[in-house]
Amino acid sequence: MHDGQNLFIAESSFSGVDWGVSRTISHLASLRLIPEVIVVGIWNTEHRLSEYLPGKPYDLFEEQKEEQLELIHQEFGNLPSSDDYLRFIVEELKPFIDFKFRSKGDQPNTFTMGSSMGGLIACYTICEYPNIFHGAACLSTHWPCSSGIMVKYLEQPNIIPDPANHKLYFDLGTDPTDEEYHPFQLAVNNLCHERGYVQGKNFAYEFFEGEDHSEMCWRNRLYLPILFFLGCQIKD
Repeated sequence: MHDGQNLFIAESSFSGVDWGVSRTISHLASLRLIPEVIVVGIWNTEHRLSEYLPGKPYDLFEEQKEEQLELIHQEFGNLPSSDDYLRFIVEELKPFIDFKFRSKGDQPNTFTMGSSMGGLIACYTICEYPNIFHGAACLSTHWPCSSGIMVKYLEQPNIIPDPANHKLYFDLGTDPTDEEYHPFQLAVNNLCHERGYVQGKNFAYEFFEGEDHSEMCWRNRLYLPILFFLGCQIKD
């Protein structure tokens, strides 16, 4: 999960409110609704925006690529470094976790999740590494970067992973920030359905009237993607 300092402890969260991940996971597991899981919270850095900004979509600009990247550099202070960030996760962090802990490290048991820019990088993660990740949960995803360049990227052939062995979760609230995301999200939903994803089966889109763009709201609905990915009745 991205933005790791916001997940477990309120004191480390930038807003003073954490996602309550450990409490939600423990509660669902105690009810035998999900199996025991390992959650890895990856802290962001001062370069969060550039680390979470997908890089390859800018190749779509062709002649305008340098101009667009210069605009990104002016806005974010750095060029996109998300590909390096994902290589760190896949080539260093995940192998370390699988070596040190009793994890189920295969693709059907590996997921990614984030909100806002974290939702954007979660979506990019599963598109770039579909053989590693089975599901991506993207809460209140920040689609408007560069006029929705990530949506243009998803329009390219075979970028959205095969629905036969992947799951995608998206959601939105209705505050002014999430409202800005809404047309982009609907376009992404349509692309996923065209790819063969089916609502309630391997695709979930949830809309929350009156909820804002905050850790508290993501905390309140965290159980939904977890159940969508991991929900089961544990048998003795």
